Amino acid sequence: MNSSKRTVSAMLMLGGLMAATGAHAGAQQHDYTLPIVGLNNPCTAGHDSIDGSLDIHGVTKFGEGNVTFIRFNAKGSGEDVHGRKYNLNVVGKFQFHDPLPAQVFLRAKMVSQGAVDNPHLVLALHVNEQGNITFAEISGIECRG
Repeated sequence: MNSSKRTVSAMLMLGGLMAATGAHAGAQQHDYTLPIVGLNNPCTAGHDSIDGSLDIHGVTKFGEGNVTFIRFNAKGSGEDVHGRKYNLNVVGKFQFHDPLPAQVFLRAKMVSQGAVDNPHLVLALHVNEQGNITFAEISGIECRG
């Protein structure tokens, strides 16, 4: 086979491979901001009313055979009525073997500025068929020290 026929054959095979993988070939990035309003720290006495926000960044990559990989990075901050500041950082990795949509849960430690025990948030993230976060909510909070 001469070089021009090999080049055409290679291009046709590459085109077929690209069509087979379709739109799922690359990673998709998506962002969601979760407001934090009036949150009570269970590690302290009284109601703290912590306000702030959590910015969630997701990266979705579709694999073969209905396998989807999603990585979440979230970073946020808040402040309570006493002026105590809180920082939140969380990373989560998930692998799904069934088609989306799905709901995933992340645990985020709220690190306080003072000598107070740190609460942990449980976040529920709703992921649509395209692998994007469509809704996020705080589904629980607990004192874990």
